[in-house]
Amino acid sequence: YSSAASDVYKRQISICTSHFLAGGTATFYTYAGQAAFDSGDLTAAERYLAMGIRQFNAVELMWGRGVAFGYYGMLCVQQGRYQEAFDFLTRAERFAQRLESCYEQGMLNRMYGQIALRMREDSKLRSVFGRYLDQSAEFYAARARKLLEHVYSPVDLLYLEQIEQRTQCSLE
Repeated sequence: YSSAASDVYKRQISICTSHFLAGGTATFYTYAGQAAFDSGDLTAAERYLAMGIRQFNAVELMWGRGVAFGYYGMLCVQQGRYQEAFDFLTRAERFAQRLESCYEQGMLNRMYGQIALRMREDSKLRSVFGRYLDQSAEFYAARARKLLEHVYSPVDLLYLEQIEQRTQCSLE
C-alpha cells in the first residue's frame, strides 16, 4: 500500500466528502481499505473499511457494498473475530447476489477458499464457518476463477494462485 495510492484515495475521499457524495465516499473508503488490507496494513484497512461501511449504511448504494463487507469480514478473520467475520461475509454475499456482480461473487468465493484453507488447521474457525463453507478450498477457488473469468482483478488472481499452490503442496 504505497503512499502514492494512499494520497490518491485521501484526495478522492476529500473531494467526495466536500461535495456531499456519500456513495463516492463509501466507494473510495472501500478502495483504500482494500488496498491497505492487501498490502498487510490491517490498522489502516480497519479504519478505512469501517468508514466505508458507515457510509454505505447511510445511503442506499448497492454497488461495492459487498466488497466493503467482504473485506471487513476477512479483516475479522485475520484478527480472530470469527463470528463477526461470519456475519460480515454472509451479508456481503447477500449484497453480491442481489447485485448479481460476478466480481463481488468471485471475490467472496476467493475469500471462502482462503478461509477453507485456514479451517484445516484452525478448529475455532471451523466451528464458526464449517456448516456454511462445506466445500474444499479447491472448490471455492475454481468457482472464483470462473466468476472472475471476464473481470480484470489481478489481486484476486494472485490470491487464487496462492490457494492453488497451497492445496497442491498439501496433496504432495
